[in-house]
Amino acid sequence: MREIKFRAWDEVSKQMGAVKGFQFGDDGLISTDIWLHDEVKNAKYWVTRAFPVVMQYSGLKDKNGKEIYEGDFLIDDDSEPCRHRIVWMEDKARWELETLMDESGAWDYGEFPLEDQISYETGKENMLDSFEIIGNIYENPELLKV
Repeated sequence: MREIKFRAWDEVSKQMGAVKGFQFGDDGLISTDIWLHDEVKNAKYWVTRAFPVVMQYSGLKDKNGKEIYEGDFLIDDDSEPCRHRIVWMEDKARWELETLMDESGAWDYGEFPLEDQISYETGKENMLDSFEIIGNIYENPELLKV
């Protein structure tokens, strides 16, 4: 069974943290409990934030065993490496790899469902074994550009 996990970007502290709980009301999500790290005190602490940006774990890991979440940037180790990011395609109800086209700087949504990347015959057990997380859209917005 696939593990369901979330992380959240806390706009106040400018940190990414693990989501430990959600509070819902009649109108839907009210707030989220986020586990953050205080660099100065070298300690972890909880915060409760209203409407943070929440990202879901894809259920997959990169070549270093790091969990891949929505919004992560990946690079492959092919002979001509490309930058990719993980996006949830609501209309298709699946995770996809979105590829940065180097010449134009545009993102190509293409048809790159993650399940195809996993089962593709590459001589490796898992094609994602050739991908490495290099950042995410909140902590590394510069990766959105060429």
